[in-house]
Amino acid sequence: MSESSAYVLMLRQPWETAWTDYVIPRWRFTVHVLKTIQPYFDAVWSGVKPFEVRRDDRGYQPGDLLVLAEWDGTAFAGRAYLGEVTYVMREGEKFGVGSGFVVLGLTPFRESSTNFRPLHSAD
Repeated sequence: MSESSAYVLMLRQPWETAWTDYVIPRWRFTVHVLKTIQPYFDAVWSGVKPFEVRRDDRGYQPGDLLVLAEWDGTAFAGRAYLGEVTYVMREGEKFGVGSGFVVLGLTPFRESSTNFRPLHSAD
């Protein structure tokens, strides 16, 4: 798989102790990289918040991947969470979510859930 046909993400998921490079084939997955501020980032990172509310401006679909990058308001703070979109609710205004927004159900990335493979593990 060439570099142009795949994303290579270096991530450390909450349950991992080492950083790992993950190879994600571009032809199979849509990846959205999104800035995420506190306290929302920590809530997703810890598993307390298994959803994300975002503007519906990217055509989110089940199976898409979200890279939620910790953002301190001016720069990236160093952590990134990789989750798979499991559910998309577009008619959220019926439930108090503003028009033009979407609620995304998330599950944390795990190798077995999406057919990814680690490129190598960093120690």
